[in-house]
Amino acid sequence: MRILQVSCACDPFHRGGVAQLVRRIGGRLASRGHRVCVFTVMHDRRRPAGDVYYKDVDGCCVAALNEPVDGDFLARYRVEDYLNPKVHEPFRRLVEEFAPDAVHFHAIQGMGAGLLNWVPAGVPAVLTMHDYWWVCPNIFLTRLDESLCSLQRPDLSACEQCLRPLALSHPDHAVGFGELDHRARFLGRQLKRFDRIMTVSGQIRDRLAGFLPELDIEVCENGIEWDDRRSNTARRGSSGRVESGLVRFGFLGGMNRLKGFECLMRAVQRVGKPDFQVVVYGCATAWRSRIGQAVPGLRRVYRSMRGRNGQDAGLGPDSHVSFRPHFRAGDRDHVFGSLDVLLVPSMVRESFSLVCREALVAGVPVIASRCGGPEEIIRHEENGLLFEPGDADGLAACMTRCLDEPDLLRTLRSGANFEGIRTLAEQVDQLTEVYRAVGGRA
Repeated sequence: MRILQVSCACDPFHRGGVAQLVRRIGGRLASRGHRVCVFTVMHDRRRPAGDVYYKDVDGCCVAALNEPVDGDFLARYRVEDYLNPKVHEPFRRLVEEFAPDAVHFHAIQGMGAGLLNWVPAGVPAVLTMHDYWWVCPNIFLTRLDESLCSLQRPDLSACEQCLRPLALSHPDHAVGFGELDHRARFLGRQLKRFDRIMTVSGQIRDRLAGFLPELDIEVCENGIEWDDRRSNTARRGSSGRVESGLVRFGFLGGMNRLKGFECLMRAVQRVGKPDFQVVVYGCATAWRSRIGQAVPGLRRVYRSMRGRNGQDAGLGPDSHVSFRPHFRAGDRDHVFGSLDVLLVPSMVRESFSLVCREALVAGVPVIASRCGGPEEIIRHEENGLLFEPGDADGLAACMTRCLDEPDLLRTLRSGANFEGIRTLAEQVDQLTEVYRAVGGRA
């Protein structure tokens, strides 16, 4: 079967959960004898705009259209976010050359749903919703101030109120009822053209049902790429940390506020214990150059840090916090093997959270906010701890429990295992059946 996947993010051109997932699905399908191509975008200022670059990744071809300038903050509110003509012709040529038996759309913000118009008649198109982009330009059902949205069904008047501050700060880029109505109508029409629509978890499907009641949406839960040998290696690597007296927490969200960086830094200041370390992965080497771009609240946090070499810094002389760059996918086992606890303090609704499941498979318990996806796999006081999003005191209390209650930490580590976690092979089994059921040739 010839399968074309479409995603705005794909490893190695991007990082993040969707980028990793699309690459892994493509590689696993290719290993089963399918021909796989991924159409994505890249942002390389050194190369011409509009050129398509090809790279073989795990046996599948990744075709990346170069758009040198990544979108600014306002890009998500422009028409091009959901209807981008610049992407259409390169996509049309790729479809013509590759001649797919099925086209699988993933996250397509910035590429737009207009791509669906170039899927030939008779070729089935399926969609996986990884977030709430189809019903919310803010992607995660958040308000403009990054607080959680409480809407349970469409209400464009409420959305207009949410985005009204844009008109005050950017008068030439107001997003009113008319723009929101155009977006909703266009995406609504495109959704009806898919042969099958899926989401990655039950909680996002249930929430979307209120916004899209006319659609039949099924769950195709993400799978984790693991085997017993690799997982046991990671588990052995972390087995001695609890006994050493130093508890090592890990955070993989970089300096992203929506992933909970600011909340984490405030929690660190409130723990008040000496025997712990927090390792923050995903930071550029020259992290201090970003201080000027930080929001006012973050500036106070940065000022409290004492940098030593551009990667390591601490809160005060004890240096509880160290900063590391992004790590390669091949280093994931080593990273998890060095941690006692993973921290996932997201401020937004996580649709699934691959990293939570990868940590549990590696024997690393998780402290996470009650942000959706993690709640489906974390059992409080069994394989992790839960707290309310944005509650720095709550996060600090969870971290303190891991320091003060060694028996609890051992219990959490014992509970961190494969239970309830799907494998990538099982996910690909389901996807293959979907492709065939909607008409793709075997």
